[in-house]
Amino acid sequence: MVILVHRLNIMPTTQKLRNRLLKKLLKLFQLDDEKWKVRLIEEEFMKRMWEVEG
Repeated sequence: MVILVHRLNIMPTTQKLRNRLLKKLLKLFQLDDEKWKVRLIEEEFMKRMWEVEG
């Protein structure tokens, strides 16, 4: 399983705060962080979000 996380303006700006938020999310959803990968995909997300088909 892969969780895709997009860093929005409302997300904490430091890596330490992002890590804390991630751990809280994993705990909230009762996920074992050893078995999950997290990828920050801001660049790819923005590229695909604003693509226009046709």
